[in-house]
Amino acid sequence: MLVGVRDQLVGRRTQLSNAIRGYAAEFGLVQPRDDKIEPLLIRIAGDENFPPLAKDLFATLGNEYVRLKPELRKIEARLMAWHRGNELSRRLAEIPRSGDRRHAFV
Repeated sequence: MLVGVRDQLVGRRTQLSNAIRGYAAEFGLVQPRDDKIEPLLIRIAGDENFPPLAKDLFATLGNEYVRLKPELRKIEARLMAWHRGNELSRRLAEIPRSGDRRHAFV
C-alpha cells in the first residue's frame, strides 16, 4: 500500500507539472521538463501580461503541486523505515533487475 500511495502521489505531481508547463506554453512560456516548476510559477505570478484568471488558475495548480511535496516526503520516509525493518524487502532489493528503472527502495 505504501508503494501504491507513493506511486499515486508521484503520478499526481507529474500530472500537475505537465499541466502547468502545457498551460504556460499556451502563453508562450516554455519550461524544460528537467527544470523545477516553482521558478516558472514565480515568473507567471510576477508577469503583468498574464490575465488575472490565468494567474489564479496557475496559483491553484501550484498550490496543489507544493502541497504534494511534504506528503510525498512523509510517505517515502515511512516506506524506507518499513523497508529497513523488513528482511524480505531488503533481500528483494538486492536482486539485480535488468532494465527495471522502478527500484523503489534504493
